[in-house]
Amino acid sequence: MKYWKVFSVLFFFNLCIDILLSNIEHLYYYRYITKPLITISLLLVFYFNSKLKPKKERLSVIIALVFLLIGDIYIIGYHHIFQLWIAMIFFLAANILYAAVFYRSAHFNIDRSIPFIATATITSLTLLYFIYDRLNSFFIPATLYMMVILNMSQAAYLRNKVVNDQSYYAIFLGSLFFLASQSAVAIVKFYSNFPFQQIIIMSCYGLSQYLIIYGLLIEKKKFRRFQKRFN
Repeated sequence: MKYWKVFSVLFFFNLCIDILLSNIEHLYYYRYITKPLITISLLLVFYFNSKLKPKKERLSVIIALVFLLIGDIYIIGYHHIFQLWIAMIFFLAANILYAAVFYRSAHFNIDRSIPFIATATITSLTLLYFIYDRLNSFFIPATLYMMVILNMSQAAYLRNKVVNDQSYYAIFLGSLFFLASQSAVAIVKFYSNFPFQQIIIMSCYGLSQYLIIYGLLIEKKKFRRFQKRFN
């Protein structure tokens, strides 16, 4: 991939700046520059390095990143519940697109799926237990959002043996980081603050998107029937 090492240095430098700004109240609104740059930079590097990928798959990822960008802009310093609703809708759509792309390289195996489904169910029920009393009108959207993220992680999990190992582990780990960041956001919004919350949320979010895009760019499908999908 062209300039990936240079991009990585700049990406994580910007991520560190954004995390720093998120913890300094009077500089917080500079995040309208640094946080969108996280997604914009990934969008640009994916666009210029994915020209050989199937058109539909490439377009799906580009649209997913655009949706994440819009969601990021709406959620920075939101003052009205309407902004949070809009951000959730765009993040939800991005996750659906990611899942669609991952499922194109997934092999469904019920024996392999059961441990993941069991772990995901326990994790989601535990989270809902803590935030249930404060969700109010957000209960159904939050539950749906959680199911979509878990579905995206399952799609990433089921890519094993279908794609090269480096791509598989990068994307699966990225999906788990994304799940962690969104779970942390839910705890902050609907339960309680916790130490180093902004550092944890943004570190997990930045790493998740970096690993997902990296995994997609280095992806090599092992079987012909998967190579033909999404053309």
